[in-house]
Amino acid sequence: MQTKTFNLGNFIFRESETGQEALIIDSGLVEMTKSISNHGLEKQKTICVLKKGEMFGEMALIDQGLRMATARAKSEVVTLKVISQLQFNDLLKDINPFVKKMLIMEIDRMRSSIS
Repeated sequence: MQTKTFNLGNFIFRESETGQEALIIDSGLVEMTKSISNHGLEKQKTICVLKKGEMFGEMALIDQGLRMATARAKSEVVTLKVISQLQFNDLLKDINPFVKKMLIMEIDRMRSSIS
């Protein structure tokens, strides 16, 4: 599995970009933020801080939608394991079509509730 390293403050991906990979934190912390508009001013709101072992970025691989949030390195060094779209598709190929459809429906619900 490929790995990527990011330094404090570096963007891993940005909201509204296309997603080509899911990521698992091998070390460090990742801050997830979302753009919000307040009285015409755009600002970033922290959604969560992820730690070692947590996965993020997978939703864009399931439904081929855009990134819903921005991911940024929150510690001095962040090391991530990368799961490509091809690897992800391979993992999902044997899933029951009903279960796959349920995943997509849940993602659609999340996307519409956060928008």
